Amino acid sequence: MNQSEKGSKNLNILFLASTFPWPLESGLSHRVYASAIYLARRCRVTLYGLSKYSKGVSSPLESMSSSFQRIRVLPITREEKIRRAIFSPFSRLPWRVSGFQSRRLKKALSTDLADTRWDIVYAVDSNMAPYALSIPSRLTAIDFTDAYSRYWKSILAFSPLILRPLIYIEYLRMLSFEREIYRRADRCFIASPVDRDFISGDGDRKKWTILPNTVDTNHFTFQPPPHNHHLIFVGRMSYLPNKQAALRLCREIMPGIIRRIPDAVLFLVGSNPPPEILALDNGSSIRVTGAVDKILPYLRDSEVLLCPLSLGTGTRLKVLEAMAAGIPVISSNTGCEGIPVSTGKDIILAETNDQFIRETSNLLKSPGLGNQISLKARRLVEDKYSQDEIGRCLTEGLSLTAGPD
Repeated sequence: MNQSEKGSKNLNILFLASTFPWPLESGLSHRVYASAIYLARRCRVTLYGLSKYSKGVSSPLESMSSSFQRIRVLPITREEKIRRAIFSPFSRLPWRVSGFQSRRLKKALSTDLADTRWDIVYAVDSNMAPYALSIPSRLTAIDFTDAYSRYWKSILAFSPLILRPLIYIEYLRMLSFEREIYRRADRCFIASPVDRDFISGDGDRKKWTILPNTVDTNHFTFQPPPHNHHLIFVGRMSYLPNKQAALRLCREIMPGIIRRIPDAVLFLVGSNPPPEILALDNGSSIRVTGAVDKILPYLRDSEVLLCPLSLGTGTRLKVLEAMAAGIPVISSNTGCEGIPVSTGKDIILAETNDQFIRETSNLLKSPGLGNQISLKARRLVEDKYSQDEIGRCLTEGLSLTAGPD
């Protein structure tokens, strides 16, 4: 180990996470896990996080503890978040951020770590920025993950009229909050350049680093898709963009696919399906699974992943995982935003219902084309979205010295 690598190893980092990285059930938990583990292998990292699970984190804590100086996870329930958010109109914070302001975490940080001097305070998710910016350090870094203000703006036109004034106010508050964080933090990270530009506007982009969502390519190994006419859509079904896309798929796209490919079956895979999503399951051409322990077996049983999103921000982990596993993807531009794809090469782009019907039917009839697309998509993931990439971006963005794993 040379002198500069020793310097990085001695850096004292406080890592703050709005979700404990276990279970790995969301794009954010994967992002927290990959970032925390990478930094802990190179620096002295203390991890403090919130978890909606009051039980069930002891086993992963034990397995991860050897990598960190200290880990402490504090519970935060959905009810607590809602209660705090209700009072957000009387706070300077947006309601979403207010929901994550935990007295337990504030007390733990002030009592446990009061005498510790930090080289870097690193917070994943802008909800943790108020904690990070209140702790003295040589460098404060915020991983926004996405531009939440842009999400509020995107759903405005699709929301009930009675809620639109409230959503518009929240969009303005969130944008003001994000821009304040961007001005005050020393370094900023985000998954998508589109979201970066939305927050920074005409401001300086030098403090930004694009930190992509990454895929464990050793787990999501490449395997040519089966020729079984099984289609899949993946996502947390209570999330409005996913719910809207699932309803569109079943009501407007699948009938046209069935007319051309009578034995096609669509699987809606994801947690928290609301009643209107559960009602779509007809026992034959549409199946709703709810939450599943592992997504990979469902990808292995699918010939095509469909992603007709028209709302949302950031980059879609579900698209990257499918591409890594060898499943060809048909997506809207929103569904693959931030991913440098080329239609007909490593993905097929579609926007209208007729385009989704036509492209899906053609792909199911031409498995050779699907194999060609999936091979090139896998190469794209290996080049730009493997877990090595998150290390490179963190090393660059935090001015660390790259050392051996």
